[in-house]
Amino acid sequence: MAATLTLYEFIGTTTSPTTCTNLNFGSTVSGNLNSTLYPVTVGTYGQSKVLQLSFGGSFTSITNIKIYQSDGTNITGETINYGCSSTFYTSTGGSYADSNATTAVPTTTPTTANITVGDTSSYTITDTENTTDYVFLQSSLSVLASATSIPTKTLTFTWTEV
Repeated sequence: MAATLTLYEFIGTTTSPTTCTNLNFGSTVSGNLNSTLYPVTVGTYGQSKVLQLSFGGSFTSITNIKIYQSDGTNITGETINYGCSSTFYTSTGGSYADSNATTAVPTTTPTTANITVGDTSSYTITDTENTTDYVFLQSSLSVLASATSIPTKTLTFTWTEV
């Protein structure tokens, strides 16, 4: 049996995270958000997502965890940024950029790990130490974006498993 990944979203606190079934961005803080009810307004930031990756199943170690946008195209003026921290911070959005989500999500597989554990990309996940740092994701629509529907994207997580 191989490792399994569970993606947790933290809504304002580190207790009782939501198991993610989607990562829709929107204008409110909510797990598994319906983005048509809470769209990101042109000229603003979506509410950031605060996530943590947790590994289960049978494995000896996991290293080299990466995130990238494997499918879908950003419209003009749309960005999706990410960042990691071992410290929890609450979600932000609207007029405010998330101070942790400052790097554009790559659109191809990165050559090195870009998800951290203990604020470093040199780590080993084990069956007892099985979670990553907090991963912050935030979308934004600059004034260059038109008020159109935003195409679906696929964010992919990969890792090296022993």
